[in-house]
Amino acid sequence: MLMELDDNVSTARNQRLSFIMSCSNVSTLVGLLGTFAGLSITIGSIGNLLSSPSDVGGDNASNTLNMIVTMVASLSEPLKGMNTAFVSSIYGVVCAILLTSQSVFVRSSYSLVSTEIKKLKIISNRSNNKQRSLRVESETLVEFKELFKAFFDNYLTVENLRTQDEEKKRVMLSDSFVTLQNRLLDNSAKLEQLSTLIDGYLVSNNENTKKLVDGVITITSRLSEGNTLLADNNA
Repeated sequence: MLMELDDNVSTARNQRLSFIMSCSNVSTLVGLLGTFAGLSITIGSIGNLLSSPSDVGGDNASNTLNMIVTMVASLSEPLKGMNTAFVSSIYGVVCAILLTSQSVFVRSSYSLVSTEIKKLKIISNRSNNKQRSLRVESETLVEFKELFKAFFDNYLTVENLRTQDEEKKRVMLSDSFVTLQNRLLDNSAKLEQLSTLIDGYLVSNNENTKKLVDGVITITSRLSEGNTLLADNNA
């Protein structure tokens, strides 16, 4: 019976550790994929920004300012890619740390159980060697039953504590995922607002530039008319 119990404990330990390590590897893989995806978005956006044609001609200050503002507005996509890369990396690292801690806890718990089973085996072997009569054998069986009952109660207590701890960590991990998703949505909304503000600034700047050019043209025409009148008066 102790051998069967020992085998069951070893099987359960291997299964749980294998599942935890698989989850840790998947979390790390997801973090790496998110990092590479964010870097791809960033590099692609920067490439599009650098390959976009420039409308700047001569030393026109308004065109230069317009180009600078357009480049600043185009940085929103690279920033989104960098945000995705950093958040994915943090997610992978945090999940890997949590799952590694869980693996250490499970391994230590099952090691304690295995140690208790080995102690029971030693006690059982010694008691069997010391049996001299039916009375002694009966007393040994009673003692063994008491020890086994105490061990089983201890095992159930450890198992319940481990289950409760796993549930707490599962809830904590779920809350962390929800918080991370909310932060990603909030960052996306802020980036959209920034893009809208930049677009509004570009439109306003173009209107002001047009008004300034019209004013310069008007002043130039008035000066030309004044010069013509002065020339006529001098003549």
